[in-house]
Amino acid sequence: MTPKLFPLFAGALLLVLACQPKAAEQELQVNRKEVNAAEEKTVACLNIQGMTCEAGCGGKIQKELRAMAGVKDTRLNFAEGREVNIVEVDFDPAQVNEKQLADKVHSLMDGMYAVKSIDLINYTGSHSSSGAGSGSEMNAYDLSPLVRVIDMLRMVSKLVD
Repeated sequence: MTPKLFPLFAGALLLVLACQPKAAEQELQVNRKEVNAAEEKTVACLNIQGMTCEAGCGGKIQKELRAMAGVKDTRLNFAEGREVNIVEVDFDPAQVNEKQLADKVHSLMDGMYAVKSIDLINYTGSHSSSGAGSGSEMNAYDLSPLVRVIDMLRMVSKLVD
């Protein structure tokens, strides 16, 4: 490359790189799911890239999210060395939305953290008309942990035999 063309090439390269959308500007993927449950609530599972530690990174993100109006609680699912870790956020969608949560995460530490996607789960209360108020209703969702424990016990007993 001739010395006269180098500044032109460098300028063009800089222009192309500057026009690339940043992580926060890229389209945020939101996966929505409705779940029947005893308690009504909305949970956003933020899949976050850039966390290097549980206490510092995870703690900072949770603290900042909890300070937002409409955020009720947060939980961290962190594993050392994992590329994407998860912060679950219980929130009131009338006060804050999932994009605002993602923007808050991205604004921390000069954009060190990037929300790659959000799993938005809307837990709706079961509105059964039969036996209303009796407290006797149970659905398959309520029994699944018990079924898993029974299955595990069966597997362990087969291994012991």
